This record gives sequence, C-alpha cells and structure tokens, in this order.
Amino acid sequence: MILRSYRILFPIFLFFSYTEVLSAPDLNGIWQLTRGIPNISERLYSPKNLTEEGNDRLDVFNIFEDDLNPLCIPSGIGRLWDEPDTVWRVDQYEDRVEIHYEMFDIHRIIMLNQDGHPLVFTPSARNLDNHFMPTVGHSIGWYEGDTLVIDTLGASEGIVSTEARGGGSEELSISDTGSVRANKSTWVPQSEAMRSIERIYRDDNFMAVDIVYFDSITMMSPQEVRYRYSPSSFSFSVYGCVPEEVAH
Repeated sequence: MILRSYRILFPIFLFFSYTEVLSAPDLNGIWQLTRGIPNISERLYSPKNLTEEGNDRLDVFNIFEDDLNPLCIPSGIGRLWDEPDTVWRVDQYEDRVEIHYEMFDIHRIIMLNQDGHPLVFTPSARNLDNHFMPTVGHSIGWYEGDTLVIDTLGASEGIVSTEARGGGSEELSISDTGSVRANKSTWVPQSEAMRSIERIYRDDNFMAVDIVYFDSITMMSPQEVRYRYSPSSFSFSVYGCVPEEVAH
C-alpha cells in the first residue's frame, strides 16, 4: 500500500510543479528606469528611520574611501535597482530566475521553491569573473500569483544604495539624474542581519519592483522602495566594469 501511495503522489507532484511553471507570470525582457512619463514615478522611497547604531554607521561612512562601487561591487541590493543609466534583464526557467544587471556586470541566480536558506550563506550574485558579490546576499524565490517574490539574507555590511536620490519621502517623485553621491540624506546602512523582500510584477506596460528592507540593527522601521521600469529600446550588453583606484 505504501508503494502504491507513492506512485499516486509522484505524478500529482509533477502535475502541480508543471502547472506552476505554466502559470508563472511572464517577466522576461530588458528593462530600464521609467523617465519622463506623466504621473509615473520611477522611484519612491519611504522615510528612513534609523537606530542609533544605524546613524553612527552612516556618520562614519566616507563615500570617497568606503564606497565599494568604484571597485565594481554594489553597495547593496538597492544599488543594482537604482542604477539610472543602464538596463537589466530577466530570464525565467523552471527551477530558477536569473537577473542580469548591466551595471557592474552582475549575474544573479534566484533558485525557486527552496525549503529555506542554507545555514551557510553563499552570495547569489557574481560578476563576469565569477567573483561573488557579498553585499547582495543569498536569495531564494517563489511565485505568488502574478508576482515573483525574492527573499534575501546574509548580505555583508554596506549601504543599501549609494545611488538613492531625493528627500526620502513617499510623496516625492525621483526622476532627476543630478549627482547627489555625497548626500547621505537618503542612504540606509545595512548590517549582516538585514533581510529584504523583493516583489516583481507587471504593472500595465511597466515592470514593478517593490522592496522592503528589514534590519533590526540599523533600522527602527523597515525601509520601503518602489520602482517602475519601462521596456528598454537598448539591447543588453557587457558593461565592462573596471575597478578604480580608491583609498581603501
């Protein structure tokens, strides 16, 4: 009887797995931040609310000495999504989703339907030289209806995004491209305790990416960011990021 039960359950499991693949939303394509479209905000940030430790970390962070971006290492997950001048690409497979970010030449692999994160984290993102990106952390994902959900843990210390711009308000639409790299007003530090939840889905003709960052060490309350991307008219290419000499 036990063997017979397994014979029944096995094809049922395959059926549901196959059905899930068929019903997954189509997120494939090449995308870039939306600009110049009335009533569409490309980036919205919730007000940041840091702990004393978070403020201390931000105070001592020196953009000219501590920023990893010139080394072709993103300061955090948000730095990949905040990039205004390059594109990103989504490739969907049965067991994983791959996201390629032109900036930094980052290739991120999100395995689907895992039992949880491993006890020892291995970064899910690498560059073209196969070097891990520790600031991006370890990610797993699953589909909830028309949405891809990505759960990330195990990122190293850094800044969620040194490209975050504007006043850090939900009411403020961020669409400028001016240099604000030395302005810390919108920056949020991340510790090794940070967890992020990314939700990626279609919003009419746009691609929506909504992210919530949780960090009990640096944040009094979660940081929320909303992005809207448009289909890109540019093809995806190798950026060719070359590390610069910085005062590390």
